[in-house]
Amino acid sequence: MTYSEFKKEVDAACKKFSYIKGFKILRDMPPYLKIRLEIEQNDYVDVVYNADTGSTSYTYISHGKRLFGANTARIGWHIHPYENEKTHKLTKPVSLEMFLKELELELKKRGKL
Repeated sequence: MTYSEFKKEVDAACKKFSYIKGFKILRDMPPYLKIRLEIEQNDYVDVVYNADTGSTSYTYISHGKRLFGANTARIGWHIHPYENEKTHKLTKPVSLEMFLKELELELKKRGKL
């Protein structure tokens, strides 16, 4: 996926989820992109993409602590599950939309949405 395609994917995914209140581009220096999706004052998702390596990372952070994530670092696509974010659970590739759907389910379970 190209850098431009990834930016468009982020924009399209954000529009599908009402709990995403907005987003900020924290770093836009091709091939590297970092975007913060705002949920609440202390809750957000950081999205990081490197077009040269194809590495992608999605991280849900609440009050400064990672609670859920998915990325391609070192071992290929894996999830850091909500119930134990320090573990690595191998998975098929995860799109931002898939990640946000799973996060939405978790937040509903916990009464945050």
